[in-house]
Amino acid sequence: MYMEELKSLIISKAGHPYLLHFLDKPFIDDNKLFLLVSMLEDLDLSDEEMDKFITSTMLVQIALDTHELVTNTTFKNETTSILRTRQLSVLAGDYYSGLYYKILSDISQVPLIQALAGAIKDINEQKIKVYQSTIEDINVLLDSIRIIEASLLLSIADFFNKKIWSDYVSNLLLLNRLIDEKQAIENKNPSPIGEVLKKILFPNVGMHLTDEQRNFIVRTLDQCIIQVNNLTEQARKSLSPINEQVKIRLDAIGKHNLVIANSFVEEG
Repeated sequence: MYMEELKSLIISKAGHPYLLHFLDKPFIDDNKLFLLVSMLEDLDLSDEEMDKFITSTMLVQIALDTHELVTNTTFKNETTSILRTRQLSVLAGDYYSGLYYKILSDISQVPLIQALAGAIKDINEQKIKVYQSTIEDINVLLDSIRIIEASLLLSIADFFNKKIWSDYVSNLLLLNRLIDEKQAIENKNPSPIGEVLKKILFPNVGMHLTDEQRNFIVRTLDQCIIQVNNLTEQARKSLSPINEQVKIRLDAIGKHNLVIANSFVEEG
């Protein structure tokens, strides 16, 4: 129930009528929202503080996700509608960033603003490395994706002295991203991680891969997913004691990911 209330609150903050007229409703990552709630719920915070801390963090995440949707590529036959959508996506990301700053500044949480700003800086630095495909090692790539996916939540864990969550959060969110990227590659959709893996594994190949090369990239991702899933399960065991509701949800996430990882082993 509280999760749904938070999602409604976040959408109400982010839902500018003009933006919603042209853009899709902002996406809220349920796992990241749940992890934030789980990390903060046993702290001595008022309901208002809890709402503001979680809402502001998720608004930053939405801002980063929205900016990531913007492409710099200009197409010859680009319509006015496509150009407007791109411009509005940039503005929307800036708008969501401004909202997080306002929410925290209204309750004089400058230190938390600084913590989140540091995470944003780290995320953007790693995104540049990934999108420019300057990474030449798979383990370095995994570390970059960890930072991109988990830095915001890790900054919250550090700020509120909840570092016991750090390993689990960073590995779980990396795992989720790897699964999403694998599905994108299999469906021949754009995949930033797939592009980096292509340059690492097939440095002398042009734009187009053979089916065999694409399958090799997928199998490489499968190995990464199995490895990170094992790390996630190990980290989850270190979270005890946690309340029963959180345990049930984490167990469900773990079982879901275990099924996926096992299916990769069987496919291989």
